[in-house]
Amino acid sequence: MKALPFNHTGYGGLLMQKIQKLIWLPAAALLAACAVQVQPGPSTGLKWYSTCGDPVCGRPNQEPVPNTCGNRVEGQVCSVAGESCDLGNDCNQKLVCASSDPKQQPGGCPISKAVYKQDIHYIGAQERGQLARQLQDLRLASWQYRFEPQGPTRLGFMIDGDTPPSLVKPDGNSVDLYGYMSLAVAAVQEQQDRIQGLEARLLRLEQALEACGDTSPQPKQ
Repeated sequence: MKALPFNHTGYGGLLMQKIQKLIWLPAAALLAACAVQVQPGPSTGLKWYSTCGDPVCGRPNQEPVPNTCGNRVEGQVCSVAGESCDLGNDCNQKLVCASSDPKQQPGGCPISKAVYKQDIHYIGAQERGQLARQLQDLRLASWQYRFEPQGPTRLGFMIDGDTPPSLVKPDGNSVDLYGYMSLAVAAVQEQQDRIQGLEARLLRLEQALEACGDTSPQPKQ
């Protein structure tokens, strides 16, 4: 019996095509599955950003805060918006998972360079005196938070009523510490000017007395 010629159209060719399908189709499916696995997931646009922290770092008697961020670093991609952790430094900074840097948002960290600001107006002596009186008019109070009935007694002032807007954060519920510190600086500068004025006046009086000579009675011999 004569053997069938091996070609792509004959029996041998059909057999080879079936063998190729049995070999290559599973391999192709495996490669496709691997390709799906290595494809990156959709980007959420969330990253770890550091927060401002305290206005003053390393406060006296401050309890150290443990680092709960582990190997997370600023700029690293994160997945849960609003998630945060403590960096464990003396500024009490945190890392927060967000779509933009919270330090650059309204109400974020104070930025002191003039290049970032507009409509700059330096306070004159008369305005500074008005600011000093605003600080004097603040009514100090002690209180406890309702959610801390057994918590410590705190000292400060309430922002209800006629509190200057410069002392209130945009959220309307908390004190703008940067504004409060600036108001205190204005009061200190005003007091220092008054002290220097009184010292200069006292010096002039002493000099006038010296110019009049010593008129005190002489002791008897």
